[in-house]
Amino acid sequence: MARVATSEGVAITTRMDALAQAVERLPPDTRASLLVDLEQGKPIEVEALLGSVVRRGRAAGVPTPVLATLYGLLKPHEHGQPR
Repeated sequence: MARVATSEGVAITTRMDALAQAVERLPPDTRASLLVDLEQGKPIEVEALLGSVVRRGRAAGVPTPVLATLYGLLKPHEHGQPR
């Protein structure tokens, strides 16, 4: 994501090591809201969180292989599952 942002002229001011340390301090049972929604069969924000970055990366010529893979896997679940 950072490469896509910088390719569009967005300055990244957060130090990645500081970000990694903050993530490491999260409780081990912390789960992303996207995962919670997916597990509950709710619609997920796959377009806003992944699709937009993949498309912008493609437009800028910046590869996003991990995000593109996650996007492809999650896109079928975008609207959730009826319960």
